Amino acid sequence: MIIFKTEKNQICIHRMKPYSKFQFLSLMLMLCTTMHGQSLTEIESELKKLSLKDSTVVLNALAHLNYELIKIELLDDNTPKEFKKLKKGEYVTLEQDNATFIYYLMGKLPFEEYRANYIYIDGSIHSSTAVDSLRAIILKSYESGDNFEDLATEYTMDGNSKGDLPWFKKGHMMLPFEEAVRNHKLNDIFTVDIPERNWYYVTLKTYANRVNSELSFLKIKATE
Repeated sequence: MIIFKTEKNQICIHRMKPYSKFQFLSLMLMLCTTMHGQSLTEIESELKKLSLKDSTVVLNALAHLNYELIKIELLDDNTPKEFKKLKKGEYVTLEQDNATFIYYLMGKLPFEEYRANYIYIDGSIHSSTAVDSLRAIILKSYESGDNFEDLATEYTMDGNSKGDLPWFKKGHMMLPFEEAVRNHKLNDIFTVDIPERNWYYVTLKTYANRVNSELSFLKIKATE
């Protein structure tokens, strides 16, 4: 067993004074223009003026556009290749779902992440002596050439039959497990104990630590 450890749009309502028919029509025209967005050329023109400015300035300047704030991890397999060369204040235009979107990069937040495979032994079912015995058998089998995933399928006591974990960053795992994975080298095999929860592991570090980045984008929909 492994335990993995958004911002909402806000709408402001302002009281408005009575408007004349002309003012009311002008207001409705302005709202319709805002709701239907702007052309690609108009948006690009605004973005070029805002390049590298403070994020608060950018958000205020683009408040009238049809956009959403999204976050994407740079090294995620599904991240478009066009995003990987962008610098803060740059943008890229993509055709998606029969529409045109501009992705404006607000910033990058680097972070280190880790990856490993594990076999979980439940200490609430096995005594400490039995846990040690099982882990000794697993370690000996691995050192003799047995595949770790096969051993996980045979011995692990949770639903992850292959024992494979996705990449995880600081704070997303129980601290003893996270620290052990972070501090070991690629291909190290080692044990981790969390006795207060009766969780015991045989762990194989399958990837070296790497630096990823969280990309913050304005995703802006342009009119045709």
